[in-house]
Amino acid sequence: MQQIRRRIAILQRMLGDRPGCSILVTDPANVYYLTGFLTQPFERFMGVVVAATGEPVLIVPALERENAAAQSCVEQVLSYRDEEDPYDLLAEVLRDLRVQALAVEKKHLTVGNFERIGSSLAGLTTLDASPWLEQVRARKDEGEIELMRKAAELTCRALSAGISAIEQGASEAEAAALIDYQLRCLGADGPAFPTTVLVGANSALPHGVAGPRRAQPGDPVLFDFGARYRGYCADITRTFVFREARGEFRRMYEVVLAAQLAGIEAARAGRLTADVDRASRRVIEEAGYGEYFVHRTGHGLGLQAHEYPSVGPGGREYLEPGMVITVEPGIYIPGVGGVRIEDDVLVTDEDPVVLTEYPRELRVIG
Repeated sequence: MQQIRRRIAILQRMLGDRPGCSILVTDPANVYYLTGFLTQPFERFMGVVVAATGEPVLIVPALERENAAAQSCVEQVLSYRDEEDPYDLLAEVLRDLRVQALAVEKKHLTVGNFERIGSSLAGLTTLDASPWLEQVRARKDEGEIELMRKAAELTCRALSAGISAIEQGASEAEAAALIDYQLRCLGADGPAFPTTVLVGANSALPHGVAGPRRAQPGDPVLFDFGARYRGYCADITRTFVFREARGEFRRMYEVVLAAQLAGIEAARAGRLTADVDRASRRVIEEAGYGEYFVHRTGHGLGLQAHEYPSVGPGGREYLEPGMVITVEPGIYIPGVGGVRIEDDVLVTDEDPVVLTEYPRELRVIG
């Protein structure tokens, strides 16, 4: 409760020099962040209005009112029935607050819903609240960090189920399903994003989809997944090799591991996100694999699997204590296979702290 009120107070201070401006938050992750009401996205309108002073107002469908009232720290919870127009209720709230300018989440709000809001209040000035919310959420408080530690712990524990499945002859898709099942059994909300298991040449696809392929001797076996625990995400990638590790794979693995360790070392308060990317990328380029590292080194992590800041070339965001980022360099050779090693890293006032405590050394499975 106290942490949530602190977050609202930060946003209200941002509104302090914008007379008549309020924020409309509609992304379910941000609604949870500002109210404590955790729900899955659905087609009905839901939002919280934060003015420069006073208490926020949470608007939910009538079928969610009981849950919202029980979970939320917001005192004023308004609801509407399916036969009612939620934008009429929103307009009433905004009129009561005498809102002259409304900051909305342009990264989340659809064009259609944005137009409906605009038509509710003629002459309303609109701003983009997405950058404000990203900046506030980027620095995790102690409670958030503990939830992310738990998500990371469950993730590492579930990895053994995927390894065992591959060793027993399961396909990529079967191993992914078993990991998801194990996450639930361990107490996670579920997977933070679609679980990926890729073997052989499929491991060279950074965003490959688990399918019917089964591992053969010498195949790389790549796992990329994470638990979601009480709304917060973990994200890990480990690459193993099935039954025998051949020379080229060993070389790729050593380079990626060195690149990842260099990136983790660079993830320090006061450094630019580009510094982390540069540290990892330099190792891979100097080893002659530069053309096969085809994505950024990492991204922010929290209530969403991918959030601010982006950890890539040209990144101008400064790392601050409390930020959690991924460090996940990779090498992907089409038609041959790939290696990626990823961990969740907490930026502190001192050394970086790795949350996903799972061994990184090359391991032969099967």
